[in-house]
Amino acid sequence: MALIKTISIIVDDREGKSSVPSLLQATDGVRVLVRRLPFGDYLANGRVLIERKTIPDFILSLTTGRLWHQADDLLRFPRQKLMILEGEKAEFSRSRIRRAAVLGSLMALMLKYDIPVLQTADAFETAEMIVCSARYPYRPAGAGTRAWRPDPPADKRAIQIRMIQSVPHIGWKKAKIILDHFGSIHSLCLAGIPEIRSLPGIGTRTAKSIYQAFREDGNP
Repeated sequence: MALIKTISIIVDDREGKSSVPSLLQATDGVRVLVRRLPFGDYLANGRVLIERKTIPDFILSLTTGRLWHQADDLLRFPRQKLMILEGEKAEFSRSRIRRAAVLGSLMALMLKYDIPVLQTADAFETAEMIVCSARYPYRPAGAGTRAWRPDPPADKRAIQIRMIQSVPHIGWKKAKIILDHFGSIHSLCLAGIPEIRSLPGIGTRTAKSIYQAFREDGNP
């Protein structure tokens, strides 16, 4: 059996209210160090600086302008930067912020600041994402002469889940429930609104959105 290579993750001491640090500590091959980071919340293996935000915190930091100060700080880190947005997409709809403002800010972070933004459903997924970022093969910019090659395509199920997640108010957990029930995107396309509505956590409005998203003409 191959030994798991130990990785080091520095956790900012202000992350104490989150359950992510304890989840990281419970992960095999992960050594957690708690200290004050000048910016960011997690430093994965000394090469990926991660800013973690719950959706309410993201909305607050956007409305107060603090988000852009934090983005400027992340740019000071010389290696990879990453923002994790934790929570269900439905939390956006419960806030008073306009959808256009949220989408515009996400585009600015990714295209203007070159900071990837990844969404996770909960603290467990966030911890997994942090560990994955620490273990992902790292190649400094300009190292070697080999041309970049795309990663192998994701497996079919992962692609289908991401397709379902593209529907508003559908996170990873709900997308998995939907795919588990129907078995394929094709079967989902053939389903009616009542069948979709019968799934746990799917309301009438969401069922209609799913139905219209996967019907060619978008009509019942």
